[in-house]
Amino acid sequence: MLMYSAGLRISEIVNLRHGDIDFQRKLIHVKGGKGRKNRYTILSDVAVYALHEYLKEYYGQSKYLFPP
Repeated sequence: MLMYSAGLRISEIVNLRHGDIDFQRKLIHVKGGKGRKNRYTILSDVAVYALHEYLKEYYGQSKYLFPP
């Protein structure tokens, strides 16, 4: 859902870290995306809710948001 709603590539989503998500401004900081460029993308309200629910269960188990 996060990939679709934020327009992320697989390589970008697997490299996301907890600190890359700005819940206040509803932004995701994508580092080293296509062309090794950094960019920001929006985070929808539905994705914010889903991420909060996900992080309640899995926060702190890895430095990455979605560990392998």
